[in-house]
Amino acid sequence: MGKVLYLLVIIVVLALGGCLSLFEPNVGKFSEEIVKDINDYLQGKVGMQYFVSHYVHIHESATTTDASSYTTDLLELFSKNASEVSLVSYGDTGLKFFSLERPPSWVDKVYTMNLLMKSAQQVQPGSCPMLLIEGKPYLLTVYASGTTIVSYPMLRE
Repeated sequence: MGKVLYLLVIIVVLALGGCLSLFEPNVGKFSEEIVKDINDYLQGKVGMQYFVSHYVHIHESATTTDASSYTTDLLELFSKNASEVSLVSYGDTGLKFFSLERPPSWVDKVYTMNLLMKSAQQVQPGSCPMLLIEGKPYLLTVYASGTTIVSYPMLRE
C-alpha cells in the first residue's frame, strides 16, 4: 500500500509540473517572431514604428519619441551588419553587443537570442536580448533614471 501511495504522489507531482509548463511563456515562439520581424524590417516590409509599438516597453516618464530614438539605434545595428538574420538559439548566454547588468525591477527575465547575421560579404554571429515583461517579449525598455531617459539594455559603444 505504501509503494502505491508513493507512486501516486510521484505521478501527481509530474502531472502538476507538466501543467505548470503550460503557463510559462513560449520563448522559442517569441524569438522566431522577433527574428521574422527583424527580417521584415531589413527587407523594408515594416518600419521602425512597428518595433516601437510591438517590442519597446515604455515605462515611467519615457515617451514614444524617446522609444523611437533608442529603437533607431537598435535597428541600425542590424542594418549595418546584415541583410538577413537567422535564429540559431535562445537562452541565457551569448550577448556581446549589449550590457545586461542589473535589469530594472519590472523586467521579469532576460533571454539572449543568438543569431547569424548574413550580408553579401559575410556571415557573422551576433546576439540580441529579449526581455520578458508581464509575459510579453520586448527588445528594449525605455524609462526615466533621475532626469535622464535611458534604455535597458544599453547598446555597447
